[in-house]
Amino acid sequence: QAKENVVLSVDELLLKASVMLADTAFPVEERIAHSGVLYNKALTLSRECDIEMEKFSKVLDEYCDYLYKYAKYEEAMSVAKEKLELDKGLFGEYSADVATGYNNIGLVYDRQGNYSVALEHYNKALGIQLAIFGERHPYVASSYNNIGVVYSSQGKCSAGVGRNV
Repeated sequence: QAKENVVLSVDELLLKASVMLADTAFPVEERIAHSGVLYNKALTLSRECDIEMEKFSKVLDEYCDYLYKYAKYEEAMSVAKEKLELDKGLFGEYSADVATGYNNIGLVYDRQGNYSVALEHYNKALGIQLAIFGERHPYVASSYNNIGVVYSSQGKCSAGVGRNV
């Protein structure tokens, strides 16, 4: 019963954060700040009350998405790495969740201009996705796109030319 109440409280905080971000009655800066407080409360409550790991993974995912979207890259990196390690333990190394984790870390490195490390993570994600889904899957295409964007950012547009998927 108590754990169910905690999960409901966490879900309520996540929903309030999401609604606050969309509420145009408030200035953008205020929405971002208030939502951050709510996401942080959800994360803290999740840690303190030891909720199920699958639920905790989802809390980390939503919080990381918020941090990334609003350019809080240092915090996003920390949360993304924590989520990746949790997902490896929950689902094993070769799962869609783990591939997404590598991709998300790659996104943060990409935004920070650390292209070589971004490529490492994008390629790990791609390898897992190819093993799970095969060559003709939207996730695989997305990973190829992310890799292409990094090469483009570096002025190496021809690096991936000739690859058939």
